[in-house]
Amino acid sequence: MSNSFNGDNWTLDTAQTSSIFDDGIFIRYAKWYPNASDNDILIENADGDDLVKSRAKVPCGANNDEIGAIAFDELIGFHRGFKLTTIDGGTLYIKLQ
Repeated sequence: MSNSFNGDNWTLDTAQTSSIFDDGIFIRYAKWYPNASDNDILIENADGDDLVKSRAKVPCGANNDEIGAIAFDELIGFHRGFKLTTIDGGTLYIKLQ
């Protein structure tokens, strides 16, 4: 699979070498469903500052079980740019406003 940008709903599973979005962005929901323990994720803003840096402790199953899902409440709000620098596995779901 590759990243999908469907209007305000993004489904991301592939790291980017450049920013996905460089301008102002308002995120209202962000949840990661890692597919293995010890998967890493790193999200940065347009300036290269870390917005989220996390490591999965429990994998989600093939059906995206909620037990291992990680909600990133710290991402809710306005950010200057968005870059998915690292995603070792799983899928990140973003909803924009």
